[in-house]
Amino acid sequence: MGKGEKMNKKKQYIEEELQKAQKFINSIETDSNLLIIAHSDGDGIISSAIITKLLQEKNKERTNHKFIQSRGKEAEEKILKQIHKHGSNTIILLDYTPNREQTYGKINQQGAKTLTIDHHPCKEPSEAKEDTEKHTYVNPQKQGTPPAASVLCHLLYQQMNGEKNTKPWAIIGAHSDTRIKQSIPLLDLTNEEKELYIPNGRMNRSLHEISSVLLAPYLKKELAPRVHKYIKESIEKENPVLIQEEKYGRTLELYKIKEKAEKQKIKQTKKNPDLEVHEEAKLVTVPIESKLRIKSEIADQLRLKYPEYVIAVKMENHEKCLLSLRSSRADLSKAVPKACEGINGEGGGHPHAAGAAINKQHYQEFIKNLKKELKKQRRSK
Repeated sequence: MGKGEKMNKKKQYIEEELQKAQKFINSIETDSNLLIIAHSDGDGIISSAIITKLLQEKNKERTNHKFIQSRGKEAEEKILKQIHKHGSNTIILLDYTPNREQTYGKINQQGAKTLTIDHHPCKEPSEAKEDTEKHTYVNPQKQGTPPAASVLCHLLYQQMNGEKNTKPWAIIGAHSDTRIKQSIPLLDLTNEEKELYIPNGRMNRSLHEISSVLLAPYLKKELAPRVHKYIKESIEKENPVLIQEEKYGRTLELYKIKEKAEKQKIKQTKKNPDLEVHEEAKLVTVPIESKLRIKSEIADQLRLKYPEYVIAVKMENHEKCLLSLRSSRADLSKAVPKACEGINGEGGGHPHAAGAAINKQHYQEFIKNLKKELKKQRRSK
């Protein structure tokens, strides 16, 4: 099967998956009490803005929003509280799938139905699989790596005859979540659009800048509702560079947070006496301290410095060790969940980018387990 044939098959598969989401949205009553729950990174917030715009065009405007920064038990408990607080009967989860099997069941108990649109490599929760009337699950994993969630939301918006051009935002979302390669072929860009958005195969500089600054709400979750508002306004005005135009006005704080994070990142990576190299497992562990959630940024930078190693950057709160892990060779989507087995902790993610939240008392055991899994992977190659 040639590349063109494979891509056409993938497009058809994604279109069929999104028809489930289309059916769900068409079934929403006008007076439904909606709650959109999205990841607080660029991909999640853009997804939320596109779906909010779609719902407004379909006269389904009674919508609340909740942005989550992490995954796991704590985040899912907050979600259930939000559903109860707003009395929501319709839940849309974007760029996020609850890790715990019982979460969908608990949502059911509150009398709500769900639509999940995600791209992370995870199994469809059994409760969603078994009760398709109450849970619609869209995560097209069967035809290779799926595009970013924002691209899936853009394709759904197009499929449902959305009034605005959301392509530039789909590209920004895909770039911010390192899914540009998997996403661009699905957008069916005209030659004119390619020249506009990705001239000479490189992302337009303004779109690249906006993608970069969308790290701010991930670093500081309180900014997420404001960024959501800016993106939605940008879609309505069909002005994809609105955030850039306002950089010395209302969006200035986003740029300041990004700049502050850059300075801290350089300081932490340039000379960190606590950086530890575990040569036998090709693992580098780095503890950091910061009020900003910069561990992912530092992990990305250190991966360039130590390309043959798995990078594990750790921050601590009052009871947990929070980790961002990066790798160019190991499959973290398998190694991290395995390393969490039998301890008080949870983790997972993409093959080359993952996260974990581990009880402080079990951190050393997690590292021991992780080293074991990484060695096992290296031996099997």
